[in-house]
Amino acid sequence: MTDTADKETKIFKRKKRLKFLLVKLPIILGIILAILAAALKLVERHPDPLREGFEQYLSETTNTNAKIGVLNKISFIPNFDIDIANLTLHSRNNAAITNMEAEQVQLVLPLSALLLNSGKLKNIEITNMRMDEELFTPKELKIDRAYIYDDSEEAPKFTAVGQYNDKTLTFEAQLEKGLDHYTIAPKVPFMLKIGDMTLQAFLDKGLTQVDLKEAVYSRDTVSSAPQDYPLIQSEDYIKDNPLSCMIEKADSDACDIYLK
Repeated sequence: MTDTADKETKIFKRKKRLKFLLVKLPIILGIILAILAAALKLVERHPDPLREGFEQYLSETTNTNAKIGVLNKISFIPNFDIDIANLTLHSRNNAAITNMEAEQVQLVLPLSALLLNSGKLKNIEITNMRMDEELFTPKELKIDRAYIYDDSEEAPKFTAVGQYNDKTLTFEAQLEKGLDHYTIAPKVPFMLKIGDMTLQAFLDKGLTQVDLKEAVYSRDTVSSAPQDYPLIQSEDYIKDNPLSCMIEKADSDACDIYLK
C-alpha cells in the first residue's frame, strides 16, 4: 500500500513539474522578457548614462581616456544599433595626445547575436578612422571606409580600404547572407593587400585553434603555392605565417620568405 502511495505521489509531482514547465514557465519568461524590453526602451530615451558607460568601458579596455562626441543612436530592441560620431581615445598621460579617432562608427546586429556571440550582423560602417601603432595593431592604421558590400551578383563581403604603415591597405572577407542578416562563417575566405604584398586564404576557426588554410602569398607577379599555417593554438599566437609577417612587419622584403 505504501509503495502504491509513493508511486502516486511521484506521478503527481512529475505532472506538477511538467505543468510548470509547459504552462507557467513560458508565462513567467514572457513577463520577464516584456519587462526587459520595456526597460531597454526606457534606457534608449535617456542615452547620456549609456554614453558615459561606453566611454568608461572603452577607457578601461584600451587604457586610454575615451570620448564620444555624439551618440547619434542607441537601441536594443529588436537589434543592438549604435551610431557614434567623433570618437576619440586620448593618452592617459597626456590628454593632448590622441591615440585613436574616428569620424563615425555604426554597428547593427541582432540582440541575440550580441548575447550569444553567434557571428551574425546586419551592418557595420566605419569612416575616417586613425589609430596609433601598438594601440590595436603593431603599425599605424588608417581606415578611410569599412563597410559591408552587398551586390546581388556576388557574395557579400566586409570591405575596408585605407593605409597601414603608410602603405595602401585593402581587406575583404566574405560573408554569408541570411534573410535579414549576414553571418561570419567559421571558415572565412579573405584577401589582405598591404602595399605590394597580397595574401589570399581561408581563416578557419576551431574550438581551440585558428588556422590559415590554402594561403597564397604574393608580391607583385610572384606567388607562393597554397599552404596551411597555424595562427592560434591553445590561445598562443603563432607568428610564423605570412599574415603575421604582413601585420607585424609590413615589409615586403622581410615577408619574401613566404614566397618559397
